[in-house]
Amino acid sequence: MVDNRLTEHRIDRGAIVEMPREVDYYIRDQVWSQLSTLLDAGLRRLVVDMSGTVFCDSSGLVALMRVRQRAEESGCSLVLVTPHLTVCRAFEMAGADTLFERYSSVHEALTATSGAPH
Repeated sequence: MVDNRLTEHRIDRGAIVEMPREVDYYIRDQVWSQLSTLLDAGLRRLVVDMSGTVFCDSSGLVALMRVRQRAEESGCSLVLVTPHLTVCRAFEMAGADTLFERYSSVHEALTATSGAPH
């Protein structure tokens, strides 16, 4: 059995979660499940690190949009790190580019959200 767990790094009342190379139909349930569990734990800040992601299909986008809605409802600041053009284009083509705060590095994302409630 393949372990599809996403790598998490805890930060002050938050987490950085590393996405896999491909965020698609095969990983969407794991994305939703794991990120929802983190939100249930009362995180105030969640950085979804897609630095290593080179492909994101509509299933992956829908999972991330569901997480975004859940984060908003729970008062959690959610940002994405999307440095790769192919991933940025997927968000743009789906009209999801305006739904997320996106940064080109984890450092930028952490700096931008440092004023968020901790």
